[in-house]
Amino acid sequence: MGKLFGTDGIRDKAGAGFLTPQNVQRLGTAVSRLMKPKEIAIARDTRQSGKMIESNLIRGLANGGEVKIKCMGVMPTPALAYLTKKRRATLGVVISASHNPFYDNGIKFFSSEGVKIPDSRETKIEKLFFKSNGKISKNNNKAKVSDFVNAGGDYINGITSVFKGISLSGLKIVLDCANGATFEVAPKIFSQLNARVVVINNKPNGRNINDACGALYPAGLCKKVVAERADIGIAFDGDGDRAILVDGNGVVRDGDYIMAICAGFAKGGKVVGTVMANFGLEKYFFSRGIKFLRTQVGDKYVYETMCKEGASLGGEQSGHIIFSDIARTGDGIVTALKVLEVMVSEQSSLAELSVTLKKVPQVLINVKVNRKPDLGKLRLFPKRLKNANAKLGRSGRILVRYSGTEPLARVMVEGEKQGLIKRIANELVGAIQKEIGL
Repeated sequence: MGKLFGTDGIRDKAGAGFLTPQNVQRLGTAVSRLMKPKEIAIARDTRQSGKMIESNLIRGLANGGEVKIKCMGVMPTPALAYLTKKRRATLGVVISASHNPFYDNGIKFFSSEGVKIPDSRETKIEKLFFKSNGKISKNNNKAKVSDFVNAGGDYINGITSVFKGISLSGLKIVLDCANGATFEVAPKIFSQLNARVVVINNKPNGRNINDACGALYPAGLCKKVVAERADIGIAFDGDGDRAILVDGNGVVRDGDYIMAICAGFAKGGKVVGTVMANFGLEKYFFSRGIKFLRTQVGDKYVYETMCKEGASLGGEQSGHIIFSDIARTGDGIVTALKVLEVMVSEQSSLAELSVTLKKVPQVLINVKVNRKPDLGKLRLFPKRLKNANAKLGRSGRILVRYSGTEPLARVMVEGEKQGLIKRIANELVGAIQKEIGL
């Protein structure tokens, strides 16, 4: 059996692989027959392929029996999660490839509780999908498709009501919407909370999502913040579930800084991060008497561990941050507002709040690969890794893993000596490129 789901749902080139019209219909059929949802909420980001995928997915979902399908149109992933639970839908679906280029797309599913479905459910969907062997039964035309009325307004009201106790009056904020799903709702939310808002990259055309902008490419935001003399810059990704911040000096502050700044929200003295979190963050939490737990990459795994451990704060270096007292998945808007809440209460700038975290030098290199075999079974790589660990000793750590959403191997090396970790990272990258690189 093949592998349909990655770390964040299904992702592929739009119109190819798992996202051909036929396969999207097969997927919808498998989901509807397995989960038997009565009401489904669907949202998408701004990619030009979104409507095509949505229409084929609806055709497939209609094969499972009578169902109401409510289409939100363009809406952030966290808005879909929030409204699925609030409106008591049986299933939520987001059509998005998050931070990927416009030519990719993806599909991810949320339960009636607004949580990404677990691996066990994904495995069952995979089995049914591949068992169908490309066959699609005739649509029974029992689906009732309509618009999800006032989705944007409901989400905006829900977020502003949570943060009604703080005023952003006097703060100048630059928002980089990545030409993605936050382009309409984010400026309204921050404006309603009395901030002076400057917006960039908020003119999506179907092809410019994440194009040299947003959370993965904050250089333009850094320049804009300095030019505008703004207090903070906020960069979202394509579907709005993550945020990367920029302080008033134009310095990028990622998810590690955000979790350190928001440690006061950590109920139970626990914070959950991933294997990608900087070792300096772990040392910082230890100095504060906060237990730091690591899990595999993926915000759904962070949330699962938060639930098991009774933690209220968790997240990823990439800017997926979860405040479980508000949301059950990453929400870039909520993340930014939580940091702004600290800035207001402490009467401190983002730069001042960030000095508490001293990061250990880190090198992260993405290597394009043509396949994803077990790294431990390659010919050159295991020996290079063993030698690298010997050089680094206990002064740092090495993490090599495949991306769950792209054809990449990620090589991360941390340590006190910048020159040493660069050399080690390049040696490991060279070994991967020789054996499985593009």
